[in-house]
Amino acid sequence: MTFESFPYNRPDMAELSQNFEKQLVRFQSAQTPAAQSRSLNSLNRVREEFWAMYNLCYVRHTSNTSDPFYEKENEYFDEQLPTFEALNNRFFQALLSSPFRDALEQKFGRQLFTLAELSLKTFKPSILEDLHQENSLSTEYTKLKAQARVEFDGISYNLSSIHPLELSDDRHVRRRSTEAKWNFFSGHTEAIESIFDKMVKVRHRIARELGYKNFVEVGYARMRRSDYSPAMVANFRRQVRDILVPVASELYERQQKRLGINKLKYYDEEYKFPTGNPKPLGTPDEIVGKAALMYRELSEDTDRFFRHMQEAKLMDLVNRDGKSPRRLLYLHQQI
Repeated sequence: MTFESFPYNRPDMAELSQNFEKQLVRFQSAQTPAAQSRSLNSLNRVREEFWAMYNLCYVRHTSNTSDPFYEKENEYFDEQLPTFEALNNRFFQALLSSPFRDALEQKFGRQLFTLAELSLKTFKPSILEDLHQENSLSTEYTKLKAQARVEFDGISYNLSSIHPLELSDDRHVRRRSTEAKWNFFSGHTEAIESIFDKMVKVRHRIARELGYKNFVEVGYARMRRSDYSPAMVANFRRQVRDILVPVASELYERQQKRLGINKLKYYDEEYKFPTGNPKPLGTPDEIVGKAALMYRELSEDTDRFFRHMQEAKLMDLVNRDGKSPRRLLYLHQQI
């Protein structure tokens, strides 16, 4: 089976909610650790089916934001994700209050409960509408970038295909192509600033409704940051300022001298050498073939994994119109 043939079925939220409720009742009424463990596995199967369909929709939508079918399906998930989060919230509460918590921790690990605690910090039923708006704004911005058109010397580019020109050996071309890209954003200032303004406000409302001073604490909990704190990140930022910034400044000075220019401009920063940056050699298929050889020589495990990625067509490496730029294919974080 290849990625194109993976079956997609829109989750019926009424049916899913009913099944979820049934499994949750079984979990809460379990009389032994073994019975509750089985109920936990059944609950996870319901949750995994929803996330599988969501991620399949997400990948196909961001592969081609002009596809009307997956555009509608993505809108559906934007609307239903908060509802599903409400179901998960009830599950996390039941999990944390389980009378068999010690036994479940021993079997499933302490991290499961840590993640559940973090998840409870990010949701209340009163923020459902705000979560829906947040999802819609994120989708709106993704689509705006994916469908961007940059006009340069009579040719129309998207935000990915213009990038090689921004690395041109001709400094004049680098400057003009980079200006053309940023002119697109300048021309859409009103739309972009409107999205940003609405996103800041809706996230601040979410944070305040959840009892926080601002969205920072919500963001940490959403990203499941259980192993380091805001104070540790603040210390890291100080280290970046005091240690890495001086090193970066020195590297930029060396780059300026290498390139033989009076002043390093923003359109020069990614152009590293006077002979030009390293460029991919060969067609996409040839490059993937070389990668396959590398993974085959590296180990049996990496060879088997990469061959599976090829055979199931799980890699989407070629630029095209409508594809979300520099798209990251990820599975939604879940527990």
